Amino acid sequence: MLWAGTVMGMFVNGMVGGYGTLMSEAYPTAARATAQNVLWNLGRAVGGFGPIVVGALATTYSFQVAIALLASIYLLDILVTLFLIPELKGGELDSPDPGRVRSNWQAHPRKLKHRSFL
Repeated sequence: MLWAGTVMGMFVNGMVGGYGTLMSEAYPTAARATAQNVLWNLGRAVGGFGPIVVGALATTYSFQVAIALLASIYLLDILVTLFLIPELKGGELDSPDPGRVRSNWQAHPRKLKHRSFL
């Protein structure tokens, strides 16, 4: 079970890499950062209950049952990703409003001088 948990952990960490790409393509520029932060932190908040749930299941049933139920959640996630999230490949990302001033530096670009504090 220790080896199975290690392999499962590698796949869990691997799938995190695609979240940023998927979310940045799915939301317009104006809401992109907010959407990513809200969805990511909701996942963290729900995932925070994981050790409690796995501990309760391991105590009530067995550690194997707890890991099997956790693995079934990942299988459900694969199915949801395949069937409910639309394909965004080749779609055009919206661009930010060119008339909007994003920062003082971008509005008036100039050479930055290097300052030595020594």
